[in-house]
Amino acid sequence: MNCGIPGWFSMTTNIHGVRVAKRLQINTPYPFALSKLLTDGKSILFTMSDGSIVNAGRTKQMAFKEIIEIFCKKIEFSDSQIAERFYPLGKNSSIVVDPHHQFGQPVVFDTNILAETIFDLYQAGENTQFISHLYQLKEKEVKDAIALFTPEAAA
Repeated sequence: MNCGIPGWFSMTTNIHGVRVAKRLQINTPYPFALSKLLTDGKSILFTMSDGSIVNAGRTKQMAFKEIIEIFCKKIEFSDSQIAERFYPLGKNSSIVVDPHHQFGQPVVFDTNILAETIFDLYQAGENTQFISHLYQLKEKEVKDAIALFTPEAAA
C-alpha cells in the first residue's frame, strides 16, 4: 500500500533507517541535529572523521564538500555540536532563525522582532530610519531584515 504517494514509503523508510543507524553509530538520540549530519534537501550526508562527506543512505557516495560547507557556515552549533541557529544571509547579518524565538521564523538577532514585520513596514513606504527608531534597532538590522526578502538575498 503506497498511500497514493509514489515513493513516500521508501523515502520514510530511508530516513528512518539512516536515523537508527546514525543514532547507534554516533551515540546520540538526535542525530539529525548534529553538525556531523547535513542535508542537501534530497540526501542525508555525514561528515567522516577524515573530513570527507558521504551520503548516509544506501549509496554511501562522496558529496561535494565545497557546496555543503557554504551552507554549513550559516549554522551555529552548540558546544555539544547540535544545530542551534541558522543565519539565512550569513553570520555577518543580524537576521537569525532560532527555534527559541517566534517559533523559528526569521527575527532580528536577540529580539523577537520578525524580519517580515520590518519588511512589511518598508514595503508600506516607511523609511529605514523611522523603522529603526520605532523598534529601537540599528539601521543595519533593519536593512538586513529588508535584504532577506529581496531577490538579491536569494543569490
